[in-house]
Amino acid sequence: AQQQVLQDVLVGDLWLAAGQSNMEWELESTDGGPADVAQATHPRIRHVKLPHRASLCPQDQSPPLSWQPASPATAGRFSAVAYHFARQVQAATGGPNVPIGLVNVSWGGTHLETWLSPQAARADADLAHELDVHTGAGVRALQVEDELLEVFDE
Repeated sequence: AQQQVLQDVLVGDLWLAAGQSNMEWELESTDGGPADVAQATHPRIRHVKLPHRASLCPQDQSPPLSWQPASPATAGRFSAVAYHFARQVQAATGGPNVPIGLVNVSWGGTHLETWLSPQAARADADLAHELDVHTGAGVRALQVEDELLEVFDE
């Protein structure tokens, strides 16, 4: 058996930051962002950004990821919404000692419907109709897009 040693492990809240461009907007690009970044000395707020990967099926694996603690060197690339949310959660639940993990899966420009499972879309009458109308052509278009993304990733 191979031994693995983990260091700097925190146990606390874990929040998913998902959505479109507003969620993806980086802290360094916001009004007041440079000042927020300069003051970002919050080692118990950690952020990880998953790369954009389109797929028709759930993925079991992600590429290697690295959690970044909030510091002036790293916080500028955090989702601004997620960062400010984490600061508010800390303030409301015990201050800077509360570990907050932010998993950023946002993707600007995506259609809201792509964030829904087929089951959730079918529960909405309008979306269910669109699924029925476009299932064949839409699935094939997404398959082609998935194949093209794989080519660009190589």
